[in-house]
Amino acid sequence: MLFSKVRVNFIGFKTMVIRDASKQDILQLKRLFKENVDFHSQFLNYKRRFIGEEEPNYEEELLRILSSNNSLLLVFEENEKIIAYAHGLLNKNNEGIIADLYVEERFRKKGIAKKLISILIK
Repeated sequence: MLFSKVRVNFIGFKTMVIRDASKQDILQLKRLFKENVDFHSQFLNYKRRFIGEEEPNYEEELLRILSSNNSLLLVFEENEKIIAYAHGLLNKNNEGIIADLYVEERFRKKGIAKKLISILIK
């Protein structure tokens, strides 16, 4: 665990928390991962080109990410429902990239992605 938990205030939201993802989040994260892949598929032949013809095993991928020492997966919750996530990776030189980021459509343009990115950069 690289990050613990922070409560954030956004206008129009009740109880929001950004925290490390855990194995207990896999069910909710699987839904968001699938939405993200479906979203990208509108613009690219994403599923076929990068993931293959079969439905991806999101649970297996999430478990791999959660068990990785160089990976940070943050979730953004509102009222205990995960509505966004950000995945960052670090190499051995402590250089990082944002590997993945997704916010549910109805919560976009509210600064959630910006907040997640700012925490990943720290």
